[in-house]
Amino acid sequence: MVDVPRRVLALFDELIGRGEQIKDVCKKIYFSGGKKTIDAQAFEAWRTSCLTLLRSTFGTSSPHYDSFINLKFFDHYNSTLLYLGILQGARDDIKNGYFYHKDLMLSVNIFNSFLSRASTLSRAGESSKALGLLEAVTHEALKKLAETQGCASGTSDGVMSLAGALCNAGTIPAETKDAFEKLCSFTTGAEGADGSTLRFEEWLAWVQKFLYEYLGSRIVIVN
Repeated sequence: MVDVPRRVLALFDELIGRGEQIKDVCKKIYFSGGKKTIDAQAFEAWRTSCLTLLRSTFGTSSPHYDSFINLKFFDHYNSTLLYLGILQGARDDIKNGYFYHKDLMLSVNIFNSFLSRASTLSRAGESSKALGLLEAVTHEALKKLAETQGCASGTSDGVMSLAGALCNAGTIPAETKDAFEKLCSFTTGAEGADGSTLRFEEWLAWVQKFLYEYLGSRIVIVN
């Protein structure tokens, strides 16, 4: 599986490195009295690549893209300094998790749609299907949270394994991990629950609260 954020970070690092080279050349020209000129073609190619990456990562209405494209040109040296500042700020935002905003928003919406479907199935008396769907959503939500936190998780990791990893990482408290254990007992019938609609709706509401608290709160809108 491709680690998209890491790949994007690598692209920003590459462009920042190219920008640093251009800055060094400009510095020698403007502060040594030399009469050489900057390679305008290389500068514009770098600037265009920066705009392309900012647009594809954050969108055209993002502060990063807007600041870059609307920056007033002074000279090659000072403009390169400012462009580098914007690139480095964008890289820091991605590193801090802002890149995930679109992905998380889509995930939370999808999870909620499935939970609504599970509620409908429960009210219709199809408790087995409803419980299976609730368990699946819980598992996928924990996997998504583990991904955003950089917690090691494999495709075969179950709910309790993921909850344990997140607890050990300090992402969720011990009482939340314990709650997942009780939820697993409910969805598998181990706690002796009769799969009643009332009990199901209580757990469904708890999972929804978890989604918004731990995934929804990490959605950062930048475009």
